[in-house]
Amino acid sequence: QIKRRGEINIPVAISYGNIGASFKGLGQYKEALNNSQYAIDILSKLGVDKNNLLSATAYNTISETYREQEKYTKALKYAQQALSILQNVAKSDDPRVATIYNNIGLIYQGMTKYPKALKNHKKALHLREAINKNSTDVANSCHNLGILYSELGNRQKAVEYYKRAIDIRESKLGENHPKTIISYHGIA
Repeated sequence: QIKRRGEINIPVAISYGNIGASFKGLGQYKEALNNSQYAIDILSKLGVDKNNLLSATAYNTISETYREQEKYTKALKYAQQALSILQNVAKSDDPRVATIYNNIGLIYQGMTKYPKALKNHKKALHLREAINKNSTDVANSCHNLGILYSELGNRQKAVEYYKRAIDIRESKLGENHPKTIISYHGIA
């Protein structure tokens, strides 16, 4: 556990946000939630407007942490907070907006609310394509749509999206990269 001491300032808040994201990546969810929330608390104590990119990022980390634990209602609440902030302060082509739509799509997918999942996954894909049509983020969105269409029983659409993910992943990551291989499994 990280001891909380010392100065409270914006760089410290950034550090706690980064620590929270790191703990999420390690699957240490309690620490991820604590550190991400502490980053938000520091900004609040400093009187920083709630509508800022640091808070949006921390809220998204909290949301993803809850999603990974299948606590979808909490995950959705924090994802919507992050999205609301980003819609106020980020540019329309900010990739973080697409990331949050992707996260919301995954949340609704976990809740088996497929129409809402589809809407958000497609929104994420559209935003990512507007930034760079051949990015690995576009491949990730295509892969997620492949999974969703598989769950919906639409094999033809699933294969279409998996193939698109494979094309991008092969060109950007190589055919032996784990993410490329995962997409191959979708069409197997």
